[in-house]
Amino acid sequence: MRQTGRVISSDNDHALIQIVRQSACGGNCKSCGGSCSPMGVLISTPNPIDAKQGEVVNVDSESNKILKIAALFYIVPLIVIVAGIILSKLYFFPKDTSVFSDIIALIIGAILYTLSLFLIHLFSKKKTIEYTISRRHI
Repeated sequence: MRQTGRVISSDNDHALIQIVRQSACGGNCKSCGGSCSPMGVLISTPNPIDAKQGEVVNVDSESNKILKIAALFYIVPLIVIVAGIILSKLYFFPKDTSVFSDIIALIIGAILYTLSLFLIHLFSKKKTIEYTISRRHI
């Protein structure tokens, strides 16, 4: 995945780069009323090209890793909450059709959802995305 960023600072072998994410409105945030942040994201990456402060550079990252992390954060909790609700309903209340059993199953699903987010948070601390920078050719 290639994005464009501006070097905020550079020292020795690393550069701090600001990447402003493009929104669905194409950067014209006044037209959509969304909550896009003009600050963007700051990343620290090795600086083999000796980029200087203020320089605009290309920032490349591994698309596979980004997609795996996105799936981990979005798909796994969804599966956990649905499975928690269905399994708790089948296991604890196999013949009960009352609203009470539905509420209990929902609470169990929400607890499992929260637990899955906590476990994902612990797991994701070990994951890093490698960035490489290159000169931007206009």
